[in-house]
Amino acid sequence: MFVDAKTRRDLELFRTRSGTQGVVDILDLAVTSGGSRALRTRFESPSSDPVLIRQVQDTIRFLLTEGLSFPAPPPLVEEVTRYLDSSWDVGSNRRGLGYLLDVIVVRLRYRELFRFAREGVKASGLLFEHLVPFLEDLLSRDPPEALRGRAEALLDSIRQLQGKRERVPHRATWVLHQDRHLRKASMGIFRQIMETLFDLDAMMAMAEGMKRFGLVFPEWVESSVPVLEGEGIFHLFLQDPVRNPVTLTGHETLIFLTGPNMAGKTTYLKAVSISVFLAHVGMGVPAKRLRLTPLDALFSTLAPEENIREGLSYFMAEVRRVREVAEAVAGGMRALVVFDEVFRGTNVKDAFDASQLVIRGFAKHPQCRSLFSSHLVELAEPLAQEPGIRFTCFEGRLRDGRAVYDFLLKEGVSDQRFGLHLLEQEGVPQLLS
Repeated sequence: MFVDAKTRRDLELFRTRSGTQGVVDILDLAVTSGGSRALRTRFESPSSDPVLIRQVQDTIRFLLTEGLSFPAPPPLVEEVTRYLDSSWDVGSNRRGLGYLLDVIVVRLRYRELFRFAREGVKASGLLFEHLVPFLEDLLSRDPPEALRGRAEALLDSIRQLQGKRERVPHRATWVLHQDRHLRKASMGIFRQIMETLFDLDAMMAMAEGMKRFGLVFPEWVESSVPVLEGEGIFHLFLQDPVRNPVTLTGHETLIFLTGPNMAGKTTYLKAVSISVFLAHVGMGVPAKRLRLTPLDALFSTLAPEENIREGLSYFMAEVRRVREVAEAVAGGMRALVVFDEVFRGTNVKDAFDASQLVIRGFAKHPQCRSLFSSHLVELAEPLAQEPGIRFTCFEGRLRDGRAVYDFLLKEGVSDQRFGLHLLEQEGVPQLLS
């Protein structure tokens, strides 16, 4: 599934705008640095293939059910990683007596290098000793086919390296012989072993994340048109989130969302978008239930940005963004499109006309599902003529002069406006009087 850089920033997948932890950081429960990298790689490459997605789901479900822990001490894995990645070369290309002389020179003159090789060889052997029984046990538990294939390949590779650890007469000679074998002759096999181990760490982190945050696997639906239906969707950033539904099925193609400032519109749009994204990674989603069809792309515009270097105003940046998304949808992409207060960068008249045109256009695309929020409540009347648009809203109320919200999604349109109340609540009029 295609997720462009703009959408990744909007959804704060890898970093928030304030520089704090993003969605991936929160879900990164990997125990090794390589596992964290593997997890990020998976999140950078969500899939549109339901077969591949289900393979990931089956693996995570198996790890959850079996309660398997990472098979080796993380410090040991980090030590082996440093050893494998090092550019220090203590080997020799010579044979016979020349090789023995090189060994003696390294052993006596380059003691630090020799110690590095010795400790690396030792750590590698210990790592293999941890992995072999773990993999044998895993394979005995009838894992899903995709995991079984990777585990068998990993076990074969380890045994291939172990089978060449024959002893030679002199200990120093054996150490450097093994070092050359691991980091030169069999470097490709060794690296593949580590990459597979890191991906296993990433998958275990995804399983642990599901358990820790109460995520559930989505249900994938085969349909000629996109389906998006869920209950109890929430945002991972919130400590005590309010859960809400989303429904776009049948002839409905677009949700038009209204409500006053601070009522929860943007958070809701992010929660739905992140749930769809995580589903395509193969992970559980923050929801009670989610049904959807695989999508080709996810686009959002939650915080348009002006570009001074290119001479683009805020409004022109919005126009360019709408064009980018429209081109993708017109090209046949099955996409989820999310816009928060589209065309907020221009006057009310232009915003009204432009919003109406764009919303009608996206609503007519059968392969596209869209969520548009707006403060322009007046749009509801002309848009009501479109059969594919669903109207939902958030509302609040004033209590003792202060705006309070329940953050619960409702059917219909909200014409509430709390802008002046929020100014008064923050004491702005008093400051300027």
